[in-house]
Amino acid sequence: MRGAFIKNVLTIYFVGRVCMALMKPALLFYIATRLGVSSGNLFAAIMLTSLLVLVSLGVDIHRNYYNSYFGGSPRTDLKKTLTDYLAALIIILGLGAVFIFGVLLYQNQNTELIVAAMFFLLSEKLCDEMMRYCLFSENFDRWGFCGAFRFLLSIFLAILIVEFFDSNSVAHIVGSMAFGNFCGILYLKLSGTIDIKFGKLKVRSSLYSGLKLIYKSSAVWVLSLLGAAYTYLDRIITINLDATSIGYFTLVVSAAAVLQMMIDYFYTSLVRKRLLDGTIGINSVVTDIRWQVSVLLGLGIAAAAMLFVHLTETLDSELSLGVYICVIGYQFLVANTQIVKEINFWRKSINLSVLIELFGLSLFGIAIFSINQIMKLDLLSTLIIGLICLLFRFIFHCLLSITSSEFGSRQPS
Repeated sequence: MRGAFIKNVLTIYFVGRVCMALMKPALLFYIATRLGVSSGNLFAAIMLTSLLVLVSLGVDIHRNYYNSYFGGSPRTDLKKTLTDYLAALIIILGLGAVFIFGVLLYQNQNTELIVAAMFFLLSEKLCDEMMRYCLFSENFDRWGFCGAFRFLLSIFLAILIVEFFDSNSVAHIVGSMAFGNFCGILYLKLSGTIDIKFGKLKVRSSLYSGLKLIYKSSAVWVLSLLGAAYTYLDRIITINLDATSIGYFTLVVSAAAVLQMMIDYFYTSLVRKRLLDGTIGINSVVTDIRWQVSVLLGLGIAAAAMLFVHLTETLDSELSLGVYICVIGYQFLVANTQIVKEINFWRKSINLSVLIELFGLSLFGIAIFSINQIMKLDLLSTLIIGLICLLFRFIFHCLLSITSSEFGSRQPS
């Protein structure tokens, strides 16, 4: 099994995964060192805002279509589920553009940066949808090539803009990333990877169906919002930092996030069909060589990236060893909790998952507020409290997964 895994996965797909995991931290580091920490902060803020908007609009609009096309569900409603999926995607793209426009306008960003960020968000969402289709159709080589191509193109364009055109505009770099995304979309379409026949959509009825699909997925929407708060909890904590430390801490978190992305990209994406079928349990996750490799590889790359950032004199800041350990712990717990949440999600334990998410956030909020009233919390203390809450959240989701599995096994066939 190990030999087959190395032969089948450690190819262009693996290269693409590594490239996608390193792309934004590498760009952030390059911008911060060449254009200054303030430009790095601005770039990080744009990336984080885009991610929060995308996750906030992370309704599982693909679920019904993917169940019909890839799963064991009847394919009689394939055309209708596809129409609903595409219509809902158009609505989400429109909402995403409006949201990021409003947020950046509120922050008094310039028009050029707002337009670039809007194009980036739209291209990122479209590219994510098409690359997810690649994973479900098990077209890993083309996914990997597309990921590596986007990475190389984005880095090349950033260097070209800064070094040869002597531009210090973050908007130009964000715009170049959007261009890279659209090139990736074009490659996937022209290569025949996406074989969906779009046909003609009746706009009014299709958009109405799309709205109904989004409404029916409201519980998942809430789950996505709560999940986003956990995923970016370490970024949210940067509010407590002084202005001179935000850039460095953001870069440290971005480097550590490689661990989360490697587990997600290198394991979760390979077992999406099994998650959809509900044939994966916690025991099968931890005994899977792919999960083990993804954790070890992610820890190694994340530690190396954080060490590289720490040794860089350009971004000097004083953070204790405990902060680095907490940040790594955050990424590990968030990534693995997401796997357990996926298991519970496809077993239709959504409402209980929402309650667990609400309980965890409430526990964190109460703890931070209460302790902060007694003593002024520093960064490490805040991170430790958050880490404890994430650990409890992980345990409760695991218990839900175990109990739902046992309950399901008692049901008559």
